[in-house]
Order: sequence, then C-alpha cells, then structure tokens
Amino acid sequence: LFRSLKILSTTQNHSEIEVEIYEGKFHQVKKMFESVGLLVDKLSRTRFGTLDLTGLRPGESRRLNKKEISQLHNAAVNKVK
Repeated sequence: LFRSLKILSTTQNHSEIEVEIYEGKFHQVKKMFESVGLLVDKLSRTRFGTLDLTGLRPGESRRLNKKEISQLHNAAVNKVK
C-alpha cells in the first residue's frame, strides 16, 4: 500500500509522481501503476528505511555514519521481536 503519493509534474504524455510505500516487494510500484493502465518508464529509490540515497548513482555506495548504523540496527532488532 502507498504511504503517500504526490504528483510532481504532468504534461500531456508524461507525469512525474513521488510515491512512498511501507514495504517494497519485487516490482511492486510498477505493477500497481500498470494495474490501472499506466506505464512506468523509470523508478528511482531515494530512501531506504531511514537512509537518504539522494545523490548516489546506481551501484554507488557511501559509508554510514554512527546514527544511521544505530537506526538500522534498531529497526532490525524491532522487526525480529
């Protein structure tokens, strides 16, 4: 399910939409749009949990800071409970 959906821009043949989902599965967003007759040209992940991925190119990585490591650890521990 969508957490939020915002239309950023639209033209006659193209729309840019920002979608936030609770949990992503294999091609979930693409399948949701296609189920209502909309073609998805491109998807960009900008966040992964609490991590901001802005500015990272595909395949690029960066070091996590202590706060990010702690947040990921806490999320994993809480999910196991």
